[in-house]
Amino acid sequence: MEDLNNILNEKGYSCIAHHTTFENLLKIIEHGYIYTEYERHQMRIDNKGVYAYTNFNFDKEYEVIEGQYPGTYMHLVYDLKDIILGKNQVLIIFPLDLLKQKNWHLNLVDRNGTIGYDTYFHNTIHEIPHINTIKEFYEDYYIGTEIVFHNKINISNCISIIGCNLKIEHKLNLDLISHPCYLYYSDDHYGGIDIKYLNKENICTSDEFYLNFTRNILPDKYKYLCDNCTTKKELEENIKNTKINNIDLFTYFFVKRTF
Repeated sequence: MEDLNNILNEKGYSCIAHHTTFENLLKIIEHGYIYTEYERHQMRIDNKGVYAYTNFNFDKEYEVIEGQYPGTYMHLVYDLKDIILGKNQVLIIFPLDLLKQKNWHLNLVDRNGTIGYDTYFHNTIHEIPHINTIKEFYEDYYIGTEIVFHNKINISNCISIIGCNLKIEHKLNLDLISHPCYLYYSDDHYGGIDIKYLNKENICTSDEFYLNFTRNILPDKYKYLCDNCTTKKELEENIKNTKINNIDLFTYFFVKRTF
C-alpha cells in the first residue's frame, strides 16, 4: 500500500492535534504521556480537559460508562488556521505516523467516540474521504473529526506545541503492540450535536449495524449475547450484565484487551 502519510496528505490532511489546557500540558510533560481515562484513574491523575472531562472517584473501582469512549481524543488537522484556541489553551501537534498504530478509531464527525457508519480503523483509514468532500457535505456546520486512541500516547511523538513557548524534542515512539478495543456502548447514549452521517442519511446507527458490528468483534465465547437481540439497548444490557470476576464486559475488555 502507498505510504499512509502520502495518502492522507493527498486528501488534505497534514497532522494530528490534541487540544488541551496549559496546566494539563505541564502534567503531560511531567509524566511523559497523554493518558486515557482508565490510565489516569489508575495513576490518580484528575485532569480536566477542554471539551470533556471525567470526575473520578478514586475510592471506587474503574468502570467504563456510557456517554463517551474512555480514550485519548485527537483530530485530523487540515488547516491549523481554522483552529481557535481559548485562553490558557494549547494544541499539541503530532505526525500522521501515529495512525500506523492499531489502537484507535476515527469518526468523520465528533460523536463522543461511539462507532457508526462513518468510523474508520487502522485497516480502512486509506478509504477516508477527501476533506473537501466532507466539508461540502456538511457545508458551514462541520465540526471536525475525532481520533480516539485506546492507550496512552508518548509525548515524545509531539512535533510542536501551539499556544505556548515550550518545546519537546521529537522522537517517534509508536506503540505497535497494543491492541484496540472496539467494544463500546452505542450512540443511544450520545449526548452531542445531532448531525447526519456522510455515508448514511440518518443521524443514528441502526440496531442492525450495531448488532452485526458487535457480533463480529466479540470473542466466540460471547457471541451468544447477540442472540435473540433486536435492539442496541438489549445487547448493551446483555454485555453490561455479563461479568468476569465481577467486572462487566465493557470494562473487562477495555482494561484487559483479551480479544
